[in-house]
Amino acid sequence: MLHIYIQMNAEWAQKNSIDDGLGVNCKTLLLIFLVLTAFKMIAYTDFINPLKLLAEGSEMTAFAEWMWKFIAVLILEVFFAILYSVLFDDDASHELVVLTIIIMSAVAALSVWSVQKYMSSWMGLNSNALWIRIGILILFCAAAIVGGRRGTHRQGYQNV
Repeated sequence: MLHIYIQMNAEWAQKNSIDDGLGVNCKTLLLIFLVLTAFKMIAYTDFINPLKLLAEGSEMTAFAEWMWKFIAVLILEVFFAILYSVLFDDDASHELVVLTIIIMSAVAALSVWSVQKYMSSWMGLNSNALWIRIGILILFCAAAIVGGRRGTHRQGYQNV
């Protein structure tokens, strides 16, 4: 015989509100990234012609066209991951997501480093502008992490 036990005094976990603890912290930075990711998805799917990304005289293969359509799906996945983190996770998880953004941005920059000369100039990937943008992103992320760690001591928490 199957017995099912139900805990009667169980409570739902408290959901973090979006505006709780804003300031210079990881949650604020993730909210900014969330908006930028939404705009990027709309731009990639509606406004940007992938043929403009190619060097002059190049043609797009069927595989490249399929990958272009897949980019919108990847951006949507990033959007949902950041949204979930902002709504349901704590400060430590927000910091982990920001560290992941730093690492993945560095990996992305290094992956195009050897083929920068083939990139289109309007994307800003064929010069030192790429490294300047990555540096600014890393500075913002580091400031959010440091600000978040310093801010938790001011919000009523005590060291044990």
